[in-house]
Amino acid sequence: VALGRAIGLADPAIATGLREAHWPGRLEMVHTALGDVLLDAAHNLDGAQAVASALSARGLSPSGVALVFGAMADKDAPSMLTVLGPLAAHRVYVPPEGRKAADPAALAELMPGQIAGHAAQALAMGRKAVGPHGLVVVTGSIFLVGAARALLLGLERDPAVAL
Repeated sequence: VALGRAIGLADPAIATGLREAHWPGRLEMVHTALGDVLLDAAHNLDGAQAVASALSARGLSPSGVALVFGAMADKDAPSMLTVLGPLAAHRVYVPPEGRKAADPAALAELMPGQIAGHAAQALAMGRKAVGPHGLVVVTGSIFLVGAARALLLGLERDPAVAL
């Protein structure tokens, strides 16, 4: 809003921009023939709290939610799991592509769950756990959400590149 005003946009134009903004991978619901998947690139505690708030607002039972979670080694995965883990009765840990990932086995020690080798396997495991009427939530890494989004939507994607 401040930037819009600084460059001289009128308030109605700013309001339209805010209302119509679309941010792929941010609380993005993908409807598939197998069931719904929520994608959110939350990769820190604040992001995890936003996802948790959105899930809580839906009033979903944890038994119908599978968390597909992967994080980079330099992120605070334990804090994110403390917030997100209790909202999902089923958890699948997967190492995102890109930089060094947090060890899925170590994550499973923090909060029990299954371990997948890659995003496609993790999505399949999450879906199997909750069935067609449950929700699979993919979060913890922008890299992971990008891979899952490409798989779900049949999009081509470049290999993960980390600096």
